[in-house]
Amino acid sequence: MTDRGGNVGVTGTPRAMSAGRSGANAVDIDEHSPLDSWLALMGVTPQEQRVVHLVERGLTNPEIAGVLGVSRHTIRNQLASVFNKLHVSRRAELVYILGRVPAGDI
Repeated sequence: MTDRGGNVGVTGTPRAMSAGRSGANAVDIDEHSPLDSWLALMGVTPQEQRVVHLVERGLTNPEIAGVLGVSRHTIRNQLASVFNKLHVSRRAELVYILGRVPAGDI
């Protein structure tokens, strides 16, 4: 979801990212959501959480890299780290698990 300025709000609310980047490629996460709390407990870093939320929205690695202003190789490496931490091997598994967390099924 983007606003008129092109800002992407990962939790559905467009806003500038508080971690220092702003402008057209800014992304922020709601650090108080049950999903983000669970991801943090699983050892997923805030930057990895941003990637996770964009994967959940269906973006490809190159698209995520463009939004976050990093290389696609960085995204690949961050996703590999997330997969390892969450014991999944595919994007589909990741999205499936993410859908179950807020309901308390995990």
